Amino acid sequence: MNGIKGMKPGSHNDIADYDYYTQIFGDLDKLDESENNPEYLVTERLKKEEKIQPIFMACGSEDFLLNENHEFRDFLLKNKVDFTYKESTGIHDWKFWNEYLEPAIQWLIE
Repeated sequence: MNGIKGMKPGSHNDIADYDYYTQIFGDLDKLDESENNPEYLVTERLKKEEKIQPIFMACGSEDFLLNENHEFRDFLLKNKVDFTYKESTGIHDWKFWNEYLEPAIQWLIE
């Protein structure tokens, strides 16, 4: 989220372009207060003293979204949100995700 806030039409970064991000997240100028922004959602629930369900995250150490995962992990830690974070060798693909499907389901059951 933090790297795409305020992105302008015609621009792009290493991951995608403005059109893709606006399709997924809506108006990028309003991302700070958007329900498409997980940090905003967590912050609002904390303000209202609402329960936040525990969160499970897994990311490959070679994933192109590793820094974004670290940012969100650190945000959750700073805000004392209950979460589990797993990181191991892998990229943003089904091979990595399949490795964490069973542990994620096991985590849910517990």
